[in-house]
Order: sequence, then C-alpha cells, then structure tokens
Amino acid sequence: MFNIWQLFLVFVVIVITILGLNVSNQAINSLVLENRGPIISVALENHDLNVAFLGEIYTLEKETSQKFITIVKEYTLSGYEAVKNHMLKIWNIFYAVFLY
Repeated sequence: MFNIWQLFLVFVVIVITILGLNVSNQAINSLVLENRGPIISVALENHDLNVAFLGEIYTLEKETSQKFITIVKEYTLSGYEAVKNHMLKIWNIFYAVFLY
C-alpha cells in the first residue's frame, strides 16, 4: 500500500511540473505575441495518440500507439524497480550509519 502512495505522489509531482511548464509557456507566448505549442501534451483523438513535445506535434496511429504504450509500461516498471532498489540501498546505508 505504501508503494502505491509513493508512486501516486511521484506522478502528481510530475503532472504539476508539466502543468507549470505549460502555463509559463502560455505566459511567454502572450508576452512575445507568438503562438508556440505546449511544452508537453498528450491527446487521444479518433483512436490516434497525439503527443506534443516542445511545440512539435507527433501523431501515433492506433497500432503504433498500442506498441508505444506497452513499451512505456515496461520501461516505467523497470525504472520504478531500479529507483526503488537504489532508494532501499541508500536507506540501508543510512540506517547502518546513523540509526544502528
């Protein structure tokens, strides 16, 4: 249960960071009177996945997007496990040095 909350909090921090980047991008666009795209955006339209990154829009068809989502899930899980193991090692060292 604790791991789910940790993952949820990390997800919330990432979403808030992305929203902050997009808001600041809109403010800069208003100041310089340009119309750049969002920093990061993901939209699903007509079974196609539209991803905007640094103002560039990329479209993935349904088959490609399903493969992409599968790959992202695999990398996310493996990255989560790597970070979790690293943090556990750090905690063990901290515990051994300061709390034992």
